[in-house]
Amino acid sequence: MSTNQLKRTRRPSWMEGSGPYLGRIINHLDAEYMGGIEVEILKITENGNPASAEGSGYQLPCYYVSPFYNVTPRAGVKKNDDYQSSQQSSGFWAVPPNVGTKVIVLCLEENFGFGYWLGCVQDQYMNFMVPGNASTTYNNSDPSKAKPVGEFNKELETAEGRDPTKYIKPVNSLADTILTQQGLSGDTTRGTTTSSARREVPSSVFGWSTPGPYDNRPGGPTARYGPEFAQSNVPFSRLGGSSFVMDDGDMTLLRKTAASAGPPEFANAEAGDFSGDPTIPHNEQIRLRTRTGHQILLSNTEDLIYIGNAKGSTWIEMTSNGKIDIYAQDSVSIHTSNDLNITADRDIVMSAGRNICLKAGNDGRITAVEGVHIMAKTHTETAPSGINMNGPPATPAYSPTRTPQHEPWFGHENFGPTEYTAEKTDADPAAGNTVDETGNNFVATGQPLTPDTFRKSR
Repeated sequence: MSTNQLKRTRRPSWMEGSGPYLGRIINHLDAEYMGGIEVEILKITENGNPASAEGSGYQLPCYYVSPFYNVTPRAGVKKNDDYQSSQQSSGFWAVPPNVGTKVIVLCLEENFGFGYWLGCVQDQYMNFMVPGNASTTYNNSDPSKAKPVGEFNKELETAEGRDPTKYIKPVNSLADTILTQQGLSGDTTRGTTTSSARREVPSSVFGWSTPGPYDNRPGGPTARYGPEFAQSNVPFSRLGGSSFVMDDGDMTLLRKTAASAGPPEFANAEAGDFSGDPTIPHNEQIRLRTRTGHQILLSNTEDLIYIGNAKGSTWIEMTSNGKIDIYAQDSVSIHTSNDLNITADRDIVMSAGRNICLKAGNDGRITAVEGVHIMAKTHTETAPSGINMNGPPATPAYSPTRTPQHEPWFGHENFGPTEYTAEKTDADPAAGNTVDETGNNFVATGQPLTPDTFRKSR
């Protein structure tokens, strides 16, 4: 890493040995693209108090130390221009932290010309968003609804004498708008999440989140960063990033039944309700979600797999009792270079708001053990070799009982698994199931409310 721009300062007398030392990042623009940073070393007081906010003034260039990095040996390189003759690298990359972030650094063999930074030190209480961008009713918009939030504002709250987890936090309006657009703002499974480092102790949440792009929109907040002799005014805020979360679940909220047997109702064990199943904690899942809202969700709690796009215009879900639901706002297209085989051990039910067109390159055939019924205002047939017709009045076709819709869709199986069984979704009118004007036999009228885990006593 280049050190040409570093301000030359005298090393404090208390800096003895290789460290480790606590530093604050003053520059993260590494011209060598190696993840290097420049830090100001901070002094810890003799009685163990936190480092001085003013720092020592001593500036140190530091190289990045990755938790994992791999490269093929230099000895294997040949003077050929093919892939196999060059080195190949792989590993973990997570740089750079923002200017102002505290890091731990080492100076190997007491070489104070440069150091290595080993990891980041969290700002006090500033980890509610890590790693899943959690939602809570402790927000400044609508305390009746859990909404995705940022960290509390330390200029407004001191964190003294109270629980900072319960401080009012600003709503992440971009994330909230995305959830609303998707129709998932009230869905505590597919939409909002409780995956936060501050949910319980010890934490059951593991994962990773990126900061997201800088907020370069007109009027976006800025701050002055960098060494005092070369500060620049740069964007302060981020737009939010992508996250990968592995959540072992909230053991204070236990599902009362398996997802295949009942709706998502939870017993609050912390409040003395022990009627829940201890093997089914709330929010046990793996989730990959991008900044704009694309997501892949594997929920153990609701025993489902859900994949949806950012706009909510398409989604697919695989359920506990064996359903696959697909919604597309535009169209679903399937093409195979050979055969398309569809088999249903019960019925195949098709409904179209306009036309149904079937075309065959050779024969078109319908075989029915009992009979074939056709009902239409007009009926036209062309068959040069003859038409044979003889039968009673045709029986009208019937519609599917479950037709996936744009979210929020209350026909998701986990909202009422006992009401969406094979018997109760039988489209045959003889089964006695009613279908409304949207083509659904909805039972659930809304999403069950899950208490905000951050509002419970701690």
